[in-house]
Amino acid sequence: MGKYEDHRMFVINDPNAPRLAPSVAMEIGLNESIVFLQLEYWCSISEHVIDGRRWVYESITDLNEMFPFWSRATINRA
Repeated sequence: MGKYEDHRMFVINDPNAPRLAPSVAMEIGLNESIVFLQLEYWCSISEHVIDGRRWVYESITDLNEMFPFWSRATINRA
């Protein structure tokens, strides 16, 4: 037997892979939940702390590079 990954069709090693929580998507919308969960992830790993709170800085251009399947307008709405 090989490694677990040897038997998988897709292995996602991308830290920016979209996350999905169906309950959050039902509450606030699919696109909004994906952006929210991604921001929550980035905050959880951020080392940039101001007044005891973690911060991330991502422009719409940055988000568009991470989510190329959405237009800038869709990202702005989300």
